[in-house]
Amino acid sequence: GVDSTLIEAAVSQLDSEQEEATARELVDRKLRSTRGLDRDKRLRRLAGMLARKGYSEGMALRVVRQALEEEGEETELFEGEGF
Repeated sequence: GVDSTLIEAAVSQLDSEQEEATARELVDRKLRSTRGLDRDKRLRRLAGMLARKGYSEGMALRVVRQALEEEGEETELFEGEGF
C-alpha cells in the first residue's frame, strides 16, 4: 500500500491548490467592478472579500496581487502589508 503520510500530503496539496484556484475565480469576477479605484483600495476590497469568505490573509493578498499584476497594476507598494 501507500504510506498514509504520503497520501495525506498529496491530498493537502490538492486542497490548497483548489482553494487558491477558487479564490482566484472569485477575485477575477470582482476585479472588473473595482476598475477605476486606486490600487490600494482595490487591493483592500478584493482581499477583504476573500477574508470574509474565510481565506487566510496570506493567500488573499497573494491571489489579489497576482491578479492585479496580470491586469497591469503595480502592487509593490503593498508587499508585506496587511489589509
